[in-house]
Amino acid sequence: MLPTSRPSPAAVLTARLPTIGPLSLLRNTSLLSVATGHFSNDLFSGTVPVMLLVLKPLLELSYTQVGVAATVFTLASSLTQPFFGYLADRFGARMWAIAGLTCISIFIGLATQSQSFATLVVWNILAGLGSGAFHPVGGATAARAGGIYRGASMSIFLVGGNTGFAFGPLIWSNLYATFGREGGWFFTLGGLILTAILFFAMRSLPRGNSATSRSAGKKERVEMGVAPLTVVILMLVILTRSWTHTTMTTYLPQHYNNLGFSIGLVSSLLSGFLFPLALGSLLGGFMADHFGRKKVLGICMICLVPAMWFSLDLSNLVNLAGIPVAGFLIGMTLPITLIMAQDIFPKSMGIMTGMAFGFTFVAGAMGQQSTGIMADAIGLNTSLHLVALLPAVGAILTLLLPSTMPSGVDKGNPI
Repeated sequence: MLPTSRPSPAAVLTARLPTIGPLSLLRNTSLLSVATGHFSNDLFSGTVPVMLLVLKPLLELSYTQVGVAATVFTLASSLTQPFFGYLADRFGARMWAIAGLTCISIFIGLATQSQSFATLVVWNILAGLGSGAFHPVGGATAARAGGIYRGASMSIFLVGGNTGFAFGPLIWSNLYATFGREGGWFFTLGGLILTAILFFAMRSLPRGNSATSRSAGKKERVEMGVAPLTVVILMLVILTRSWTHTTMTTYLPQHYNNLGFSIGLVSSLLSGFLFPLALGSLLGGFMADHFGRKKVLGICMICLVPAMWFSLDLSNLVNLAGIPVAGFLIGMTLPITLIMAQDIFPKSMGIMTGMAFGFTFVAGAMGQQSTGIMADAIGLNTSLHLVALLPAVGAILTLLLPSTMPSGVDKGNPI
């Protein structure tokens, strides 16, 4: 009797996954490939706060310059996203995803070797362009893959990025402790190897719109899915959460270092904020699909105020709990606000995803720079406590949003 071949462990695991419900999304290769790409992209983005912590004394940077270096990275990755989203819609997603991952891997490596503030800014801008090329591709793919479970699919995509962002400080700080700044090259090499693997894994991504889709797109009038006032309110909510998010990730390391903690301990504390943030981004979309976006968003925003307040004062062990709780709550809000923003122009998913991510990053960059200026003027500790009150403003604005927002995404699974 001929021996029968055994299925691979991956095939066995896939066969056991449900075929209906939100967990069925784990079968979707396009979604899983862009989620892995998001992990790689944000692995490098996550090194920026700790990298700036190391470079601040070496390059004699002020808090304002730290804010500028972080802000140019954010602006380069955000302002270009609608443009890259248009290119992905028109010419295909795979090329721009791989190009973006390659760029951020190389230029973050170069940024770690910066010998002056000017070169640091240049490398951060070029790295930001790489991030800008990847995000609209991944976000649009995730949104289309989700069908009626769009919150869940966006959460899967975002947890890839937020997990990478959490691992970034840990990996880079250990490489720095072992090899000094030259350890950045090992980081870059690892990113390029992962990008090469993803080049083959992303073969299921669309290579470009068909001629029929392009001609249909010319005839179809782009219409807003929500009222203009709702758009303004939603943008203000995104501003408050993004300002809070980027301030925490950029200036918490500086704050804890000022309290006397070592770089290694600061990196661990930052990861204690970022890993729960990744978990929150995974659960946020699922909970929004089940309980409603407005309700989950409002509760998270108001609970974020005391959590942030506690995380800034580490005079006792109890307050340490504020760090992971704050990260978890910020993570919960991210997929919800992105999905709401996508609903503004639901029929132009690539461009709108670029705009949604872009505005999220721009809002964060504005807040990040404002916090740096405040820190130089009134002190970092006072500035962070003021920023901790911003989510309360966001919670009030959330009450003004409609309970439901229409979705223009097909209920099928086109990818």
